[in-house]
Amino acid sequence: MNNSNPTNLQGLQLPGNKIFTGVDAIKYIMAIFVILIHVSAIMKIDPPVLITWLMRLAVPFFFISSGWFLSKKLNGTDVETQRKILLHRTISLLKLFFAWTLIYFPISIAVYIVDKSSSENFVYFLCKCIGRTIIIGEPHYAWPLWFIHALIIGCFILFLLVKNQKLTKAVMWLFIGNIFIFWLNNVPHITPLFLAPLFKIRALGGIGLFMFGILLQKNSDSIFRINQVLLSAFIASLSLILFYFNLPYWPLFGGTALFIFSLQISKIPLSLASYLRNQSMWVYYVHMYVLYFLFFVFDADYNKNQTSLAFYFAISCIITLLISNILGWLNTTKLHRFLNPLIK
Repeated sequence: MNNSNPTNLQGLQLPGNKIFTGVDAIKYIMAIFVILIHVSAIMKIDPPVLITWLMRLAVPFFFISSGWFLSKKLNGTDVETQRKILLHRTISLLKLFFAWTLIYFPISIAVYIVDKSSSENFVYFLCKCIGRTIIIGEPHYAWPLWFIHALIIGCFILFLLVKNQKLTKAVMWLFIGNIFIFWLNNVPHITPLFLAPLFKIRALGGIGLFMFGILLQKNSDSIFRINQVLLSAFIASLSLILFYFNLPYWPLFGGTALFIFSLQISKIPLSLASYLRNQSMWVYYVHMYVLYFLFFVFDADYNKNQTSLAFYFAISCIITLLISNILGWLNTTKLHRFLNPLIK
């Protein structure tokens, strides 16, 4: 299994460490919840509070787990080796981001053709798409790709900083800076106007969670001396309270609790863990194509209620899982050389 990409470091066995198959299981479940996030966003309907909170822990979990396993890879290496690893991660992620951007590009073309009210010429529209992709990390309806975009920026910044200071110090400064920006974003009345455009760059939030995953791993020996199940339950409760009262930092606490809990799940067969890991990647990346066709091409008719949300979430899951399993099967054939790089 090629684990050269931080987006796919879950479940691996690093030298001298146990296999974290529970992370693969939770990752698969959270990939399903990402579908619910996007279905509810399109339909403009929120699920019940508890489900809304849980589904929105998906991406924080992905970032924290990616940081954790990248940190394990960097442990015990010198500065030059760390820089080589980080540069390799950055290049691998850039290739992955470019590939999926091309896959989603036809949707951008379709948006231009369908939007007859737009007076923009195609060249101007194309330049806007490129700018949106570079700055925000999301071509039209390619909502999952901002995750890779954030990891690219995070890994590259670390690559630049590690040369002049220790890894832990660089990560700490990035995390503190991100936490401060996130706080400013939640108190807009004191946010300087010149900082407002920064908050459109979604990667800023992801980088902080990614860095926290690295810090969590580096301090795991002291943090995990207490019962991890109780620890995750306490942190999850704190996250839920913060979420309910619309207070900041609930994604950080909730994603951390979910990740700590996933580390305790160890009785999953390796073959199943490998299947869940690969399927979670396919589900995460292809589901927006399913939603685009379902809601915008076939123009699904729906009511703004919980029953309608549950129905379209179920339909979206069934179609996405079917396509993901087909792609997983094709990845075992001669098409492996073309498909495998899309989930690595």
